Amino acid sequence: AGMFSANVPPWHNIATIVSGCQNSREAIQLAHLDHEMYKAEMYAVLPDGSQVKVPDLRAIVRMDVNRPLAVVGNDYEIFQNAEAFDLMDTIVGEGQAAYETAGGLDEGRKVWLLARMPKTIHVGNDEINPYILLANSHDRTLSLRMIPTSVRVVCQNTLNLALNKKGSRWLSIRH
Repeated sequence: AGMFSANVPPWHNIATIVSGCQNSREAIQLAHLDHEMYKAEMYAVLPDGSQVKVPDLRAIVRMDVNRPLAVVGNDYEIFQNAEAFDLMDTIVGEGQAAYETAGGLDEGRKVWLLARMPKTIHVGNDEINPYILLANSHDRTLSLRMIPTSVRVVCQNTLNLALNKKGSRWLSIRH
Protein backbone atom coordinates (compact mmCIF):
# COMPACT_ATOMS: atom_id res chain seq x y z
CA ALA A 1 0.00 0.00 0.00
CA GLY A 2 1.04 3.60 -0.37
CA MET A 3 0.34 7.03 1.04
CA PHE A 4 -0.36 10.56 -0.08
CA SER A 5 0.14 13.79 1.83
CA ALA A 6 -1.07 17.26 0.95
CA ASN A 7 1.51 20.04 1.13
CA VAL A 8 3.56 18.73 4.09
CA PRO A 9 5.86 15.73 3.65
CA PRO A 10 5.57 13.17 6.48
CA TRP A 11 8.63 12.68 8.64
CA HIS A 12 9.48 9.38 6.92
CA ASN A 13 9.36 10.91 3.40
CA ILE A 14 7.52 7.88 2.02
CA ALA A 15 4.49 9.41 0.33
CA THR A 16 3.23 11.02 -2.83
CA ILE A 17 3.30 14.73 -1.99
CA VAL A 18 0.70 16.90 -3.69
CA SER A 19 -0.03 20.59 -3.47
CA GLY A 20 -3.47 21.28 -2.12
CA CYS A 21 -5.91 18.87 -0.60
CA GLN A 22 -7.75 16.24 -2.56
CA ASN A 23 -11.26 14.90 -2.89
CA SER A 24 -11.84 11.31 -1.79
CA ARG A 25 -11.61 9.89 -5.33
CA GLU A 26 -8.20 11.51 -5.85
CA ALA A 27 -7.07 10.51 -2.35
CA ILE A 28 -7.83 6.81 -2.88
CA GLN A 29 -5.85 6.80 -6.14
CA LEU A 30 -2.89 8.80 -4.82
CA ALA A 31 -2.58 6.49 -1.81
CA HIS A 32 -2.81 3.40 -4.08
CA LEU A 33 -5.86 2.15 -2.19
CA ASP A 34 -8.13 1.83 -5.23
CA HIS A 35 -8.17 -1.96 -5.14
CA GLU A 36 -10.81 -4.41 -3.96
CA MET A 37 -10.82 -7.17 -1.39
CA TYR A 38 -12.42 -10.56 -1.96
CA LYS A 39 -13.64 -13.15 0.54
CA ALA A 40 -12.39 -16.51 -0.79
CA GLU A 41 -13.17 -20.05 0.27
CA MET A 42 -10.35 -21.88 2.04
CA TYR A 43 -9.21 -25.46 1.50
CA ALA A 44 -6.97 -27.74 3.53
CA VAL A 45 -4.56 -30.05 1.72
CA LEU A 46 -4.69 -33.53 3.28
CA PRO A 47 -1.67 -35.88 3.53
CA ASP A 48 -2.87 -37.82 0.47
CA GLY A 49 -2.91 -34.61 -1.60
CA SER A 50 -6.69 -34.27 -1.72
CA GLN A 51 -8.33 -31.01 -0.68
CA VAL A 52 -11.23 -30.41 1.66
CA LYS A 53 -13.09 -27.13 2.11
CA VAL A 54 -12.65 -25.43 5.49
CA PRO A 55 -16.30 -24.75 6.32
CA ASP A 56 -16.18 -21.83 8.76
CA LEU A 57 -13.23 -19.77 7.55
CA ARG A 58 -12.54 -17.50 4.59
CA ALA A 59 -9.43 -15.73 3.30
CA ILE A 60 -9.49 -11.99 2.59
CA VAL A 61 -7.60 -11.56 -0.68
CA ARG A 62 -6.28 -8.26 -2.02
CA MET A 63 -7.35 -8.51 -5.65
CA ASP A 64 -4.75 -6.27 -7.36
CA VAL A 65 -1.89 -8.49 -6.17
CA ASN A 66 -3.84 -11.73 -5.53
CA ARG A 67 -2.44 -11.92 -2.02
CA PRO A 68 -4.31 -13.34 0.99
CA LEU A 69 -4.13 -10.84 3.84
CA ALA A 70 -6.13 -12.48 6.61
CA VAL A 71 -8.25 -15.39 7.69
CA VAL A 72 -11.74 -14.48 8.92
CA GLY A 73 -14.99 -16.22 9.80
CA ASN A 74 -17.93 -16.66 7.45
CA ASP A 75 -19.75 -13.76 9.11
CA TYR A 76 -17.06 -11.18 8.23
CA GLU A 77 -18.29 -8.55 5.79
CA ILE A 78 -15.81 -6.64 3.66
CA PHE A 79 -16.02 -2.85 3.75
CA GLN A 80 -14.20 -1.90 0.54
CA ASN A 81 -11.85 1.10 0.61
CA ALA A 82 -13.98 2.96 -1.95
CA GLU A 83 -17.11 2.37 0.15
CA ALA A 84 -15.35 3.67 3.27
CA PHE A 85 -14.06 6.77 1.47
CA ASP A 86 -17.56 7.41 0.04
CA LEU A 87 -18.97 7.07 3.57
CA MET A 88 -16.54 9.76 4.72
CA ASP A 89 -17.84 12.08 1.96
CA THR A 90 -21.41 11.36 3.00
CA ILE A 91 -20.89 11.96 6.71
CA VAL A 92 -18.50 14.91 6.49
CA GLY A 93 -20.34 16.45 3.56
CA GLU A 94 -18.71 16.49 0.16
CA GLY A 95 -16.61 19.62 -0.20
CA GLN A 96 -16.80 20.45 3.52
CA ALA A 97 -13.45 18.90 4.40
CA ALA A 98 -10.13 18.71 2.59
CA TYR A 99 -8.50 15.29 2.46
CA GLU A 100 -4.97 15.77 3.68
CA THR A 101 -3.48 12.29 4.10
CA ALA A 102 -4.49 8.75 3.23
CA GLY A 103 -2.56 5.54 3.33
CA GLY A 104 -2.33 1.85 3.87
CA LEU A 105 -0.24 -0.17 6.30
CA ASP A 106 0.85 -3.79 6.41
CA GLU A 107 0.19 -4.50 2.71
CA GLY A 108 -3.21 -2.80 2.92
CA ARG A 109 -4.52 -4.62 5.97
CA LYS A 110 -5.13 -1.22 7.61
CA VAL A 111 -6.15 1.94 5.78
CA TRP A 112 -6.93 5.52 6.77
CA LEU A 113 -8.22 8.76 5.32
CA LEU A 114 -7.66 12.04 7.16
CA ALA A 115 -9.81 15.10 6.46
CA ARG A 116 -8.91 18.56 7.66
CA MET A 117 -11.87 20.64 8.72
CA PRO A 118 -11.98 24.21 7.42
CA LYS A 119 -11.82 25.98 10.79
CA THR A 120 -8.54 26.28 12.74
CA ILE A 121 -8.86 26.57 16.52
CA HIS A 122 -6.67 29.07 18.40
CA VAL A 123 -5.62 28.26 21.97
CA GLY A 124 -3.37 31.04 23.24
CA ASN A 125 -0.61 31.34 20.65
CA ASP A 126 -1.12 27.80 19.35
CA GLU A 127 -3.11 26.75 16.31
CA ILE A 128 -4.89 23.42 16.43
CA ASN A 129 -6.03 21.88 13.18
CA PRO A 130 -9.18 19.81 13.62
CA TYR A 131 -9.29 16.60 11.59
CA ILE A 132 -11.70 13.75 11.04
CA LEU A 133 -10.05 10.35 10.76
CA LEU A 134 -11.54 7.36 9.02
CA ALA A 135 -9.69 4.11 9.79
CA ASN A 136 -10.48 0.55 8.75
CA SER A 137 -8.85 -2.85 8.58
CA HIS A 138 -9.27 -5.87 6.34
CA ASP A 139 -7.98 -8.35 8.92
CA ARG A 140 -10.52 -7.85 11.70
CA THR A 141 -8.06 -6.00 13.96
CA LEU A 142 -9.99 -2.73 13.69
CA SER A 143 -13.62 -1.88 13.14
CA LEU A 144 -14.36 0.87 10.65
CA ARG A 145 -14.13 4.09 12.68
CA MET A 146 -14.58 7.80 12.22
CA ILE A 147 -13.26 10.03 14.98
CA PRO A 148 -12.40 13.69 15.51
CA THR A 149 -8.72 14.22 16.23
CA SER A 150 -5.98 16.84 16.25
CA VAL A 151 -3.36 14.26 15.20
CA ARG A 152 -2.12 14.45 11.60
CA VAL A 153 -1.92 10.76 10.71
CA VAL A 154 1.04 9.79 8.51
CA CYS A 155 2.20 6.39 9.85
CA GLN A 156 1.35 3.50 12.18
CA ASN A 157 2.47 5.45 15.27
CA THR A 158 0.34 8.51 14.54
CA LEU A 159 -2.60 6.27 13.58
CA ASN A 160 -2.32 4.50 16.94
CA LEU A 161 -2.05 7.85 18.74
CA ALA A 162 -5.22 9.15 17.09
CA LEU A 163 -7.18 5.93 17.64
CA ASN A 164 -6.15 5.54 21.28
CA LYS A 165 -6.95 9.07 22.43
CA LYS A 166 -9.85 9.37 24.83
CA GLY A 167 -12.82 11.25 23.51
CA SER A 168 -15.86 10.97 21.36
CA ARG A 169 -16.14 8.43 18.61
CA TRP A 170 -18.57 9.46 15.92
CA LEU A 171 -18.96 6.13 14.20
CA SER A 172 -17.81 2.57 14.68
CA ILE A 173 -18.92 -0.29 12.44
CA ARG A 174 -17.85 -3.84 13.19
CA HIS A 175 -17.76 -5.93 10.04
